Amino acid sequence: MKNSGDVRNEHWSILFAFWFIVLICVVSCPLFLPADTSWEVLKTGHFEVFYKKGQEEKARECLTVLTVYRDNVKKLTGKEIPKLRVVLEDIGTMSNAFADPLNPNIHIYLYPPEGTVGGLPGIGFSENWWRSSGIHESIHIAQLTNTSGFPAILTTLFGNIFSPNLVIPGWIAEGVTVSGESRLSPYEGRLNDGFFDTLMLSLVSDGKLPSLLEMTYTPFDFPSLVGGEYFYGGLFLNYLSEKYGQEKLNEFFKNQGGSFWAFLLGSIFPAVGIDNSARKTYGRPFKTLHQEYLRDLVAKSRPFAIDGTALTNDKLTVYSNLFITTPSPVQGDCHLYYIKREFHKTGAYDIHQHKSIMRRAIPNIETEEELVSTTSSFSTRPHLAVDDNGSPFLYYTVLEYKRGFANSTNLSFGFISNLHQKDLTTLKDRILFSDTIRSFCVLSGNILYAKDRQDKFGSELYLYDIIGKRRKLLGKTDFLVGEMTTSSSPLLKNQVVVSARYDWENWGLYLLDTENLSLEELVNTPYAETSPSISEGRVFFVANYDKTYRIYAYDLSTKKLYQITTGSYAHFPTLYGKELYFVGLNSGGTNLYHKPLVLTEIRQPQYQPSPFPGISPRESELLANSARQGDYLDVLKTMLPSYRIPLFRKNSAGASLSGYDVTYEHSYTTRLLFGKTPYFAVSYENLLLKPMIIGAEHLRRAGKEPSESKGEQDTKVYGRYPAYLSLEPGLSALVPSLEIRHDERGGLNSEKMYSTNELVPGMYLGLRYPRWYLMSQLNCVIERKGWDSMSDRNALESISLFSHHLPNLVNPEYGGELNVFTYLINDPDNKADNELVIRGYDTATALKTRSGGILNVEYSAPFQRSRQGWWNPNIYWEDMVLVGFTDCAFGESEAPLYSIGAEVRLEAALGFNIRFIPIAGIAINKKGESEVYISLMLTTNIGSSNTLSYPESFRDRRWK
Repeated sequence: MKNSGDVRNEHWSILFAFWFIVLICVVSCPLFLPADTSWEVLKTGHFEVFYKKGQEEKARECLTVLTVYRDNVKKLTGKEIPKLRVVLEDIGTMSNAFADPLNPNIHIYLYPPEGTVGGLPGIGFSENWWRSSGIHESIHIAQLTNTSGFPAILTTLFGNIFSPNLVIPGWIAEGVTVSGESRLSPYEGRLNDGFFDTLMLSLVSDGKLPSLLEMTYTPFDFPSLVGGEYFYGGLFLNYLSEKYGQEKLNEFFKNQGGSFWAFLLGSIFPAVGIDNSARKTYGRPFKTLHQEYLRDLVAKSRPFAIDGTALTNDKLTVYSNLFITTPSPVQGDCHLYYIKREFHKTGAYDIHQHKSIMRRAIPNIETEEELVSTTSSFSTRPHLAVDDNGSPFLYYTVLEYKRGFANSTNLSFGFISNLHQKDLTTLKDRILFSDTIRSFCVLSGNILYAKDRQDKFGSELYLYDIIGKRRKLLGKTDFLVGEMTTSSSPLLKNQVVVSARYDWENWGLYLLDTENLSLEELVNTPYAETSPSISEGRVFFVANYDKTYRIYAYDLSTKKLYQITTGSYAHFPTLYGKELYFVGLNSGGTNLYHKPLVLTEIRQPQYQPSPFPGISPRESELLANSARQGDYLDVLKTMLPSYRIPLFRKNSAGASLSGYDVTYEHSYTTRLLFGKTPYFAVSYENLLLKPMIIGAEHLRRAGKEPSESKGEQDTKVYGRYPAYLSLEPGLSALVPSLEIRHDERGGLNSEKMYSTNELVPGMYLGLRYPRWYLMSQLNCVIERKGWDSMSDRNALESISLFSHHLPNLVNPEYGGELNVFTYLINDPDNKADNELVIRGYDTATALKTRSGGILNVEYSAPFQRSRQGWWNPNIYWEDMVLVGFTDCAFGESEAPLYSIGAEVRLEAALGFNIRFIPIAGIAINKKGESEVYISLMLTTNIGSSNTLSYPESFRDRRWK
């Protein structure tokens, strides 16, 4: 029998061997396998910019911009950022960025945003993507890592996870960045484009003033659908900055970062957290400051009105990309076409989104017809064209996954667009081609489309022959070409109107000559001119002059500018005769509107030039030349433990160390306990062979007394390979996996170690359609005595979830959902039975079998809106959901068990971001016995119903 010292020494030997093998794998993998280690680095005294080969110029631009504006971040935060690591990633046609305060770094996706995102204004109001995204994320790093006093000691010793500024609501974390991004130029940032102000004005006019709890937990309503934390927090914190000064806001984060009690209890009791920090800063808590803010909103509010008559009155719906055309000159009919996104709550924290292309006949516009629905997202404006036979065809694009992009966070998958052609006569739909399409239009039997240049800012223009199925590059331009539109008017022969921009400018309107690719300026100001459409020799467009989105027209022959709408909001204009159709805003979503065309001639608005001119190529070149070059070794240097958590158990003490590199290609965790019952666990995951994920885990635990038990040890090596991923309807995922497991257990008063060695191949399958989806995981467990295992064993287990969006039978304002869950097991060679427990039965009466399964059928229907809670302690209730269910457990020999019942589930939250679901239910089993029960479900699956969770593996079930 080994003594505790021998066990401890053996632990250290195995730990050393584990990490030695990991080190060998990391170092040798690029030499012998097609591993992706092509990261390069530009390093200065303040920044390290990580990028892939081929992105050198964009990396230099990013480095230059962040260096030039570094002092601005200090002014906006009151804190100088230490050396900042910036990772540039190509995710295809996706605009985003994020900050990681734990291993301080920021990631920026390379794709500059479009003028509208998802049919609404947003991050597209930007003169320079590196500035708007880089400053936003830099502010996150500065504020969330701002510590002093005792918390500073804790973060130095144990990592930024102990920073009190992480214990804040999302509206503070995002609000300060939205406010900051909008202070660099009046023509950039979400507080300068005017949409947030208009949306808040609609809420005020309808008496929907947001409470602090609503701002914190962003319940399922229209403001939350456009980014509630950004919207609520940006406006509120900007108010505080303007009234009390930016210095006060910086002082708040300093006070918060110096409070240990804010870290320990602040998420549950704001009185000792953010309210206490606010009292020190402003002399009053946030509740009082928020009441001041609401009074100011009401006092300064102006009348809210949409200049037109509503065609629709939908809630939680977003309309976009309207256009009108005459698809058949023979029939002479006209239709209004548009994209429609509907949001339906279907269960506790479950939301179904339905995306479609619709049309309405004109002038009879009461009835709409669905032409296309998708599980993906429509990525550009649809177009309709007629062939030589007079047959109408609808052309549209949807996002799709493609492998091979230069990123790690998305496993090298990126977004492209599939361009579809749908015959509106035969209803046949086919994909013409796929590419990173930013915009397109149909021109004389060809598809003209623009995609971003990979080497620098600008666009490439292509022409695709629909009949010949060939494409050719027309040329490149330094303009970023956005939305496209064309007309059959002789005035525009071989010409297209586009929304385009140079870097360091906003979107303007240009006339594109497809012969020589020249762009003639029509309307271009520092504001944004977007969403062009052409009719009767005029270009109708949207601009946010005076921070209000309205519709204007530019006459191509007279060069005159006209204003058409005067209301609070109007977007996506299209003309039919003398009637203008557009999208208007209300407090519950957007709807379709129309109004008679009235042209009021105006002059181009006067404006001040941007106070922050662009960075010259010479400045960028000088800075880039002074930067030092790095390689993959600099990536590995960022793997120092970010989490250093002390652990304490009875008669034992130790620590948990976790870390990862800034590209997220390597991650690891080590947990060590020393004392009477030594324990350690190590895990490592690697993405070098992306999209394959490979990893290893090892756990070793001594028995309670070395004289009685040898304890246990588990080892697992695994790999997962996403062979197929798709966003289109149909097969959505095919992910094979493989695990190799080695377990050892020691029995009491026994020298014998029971060991198992298992090979576990598996397969994940996903099917998605617009109103339903199916997900299934199948695992096969193989065990052989020849592998030094206990038995010869073959087993199968599968878990599946089918979900279907249905109407709500209880409250029509919501949606409903049918969920069918199955768990099947066939394990005849196992020496122990599996316990299958369903509602209405306890463990003692559970069905015990080696082959069988569980079937759960549920129908969920939200029925009651609550939206109540307390600020201290911080807890919130949102909506209530009624669930009717029937459960069945069956096995190879025993009679099946079944039950029926109902549950009431309450959406609840606390601590600013912890979501949970209290459940009260009643179940009646087959004997007629009823069971009333209360349970609690934690959830991180907010706003989505497509995540499959499943029970633990056979191994864990067997050793219960």
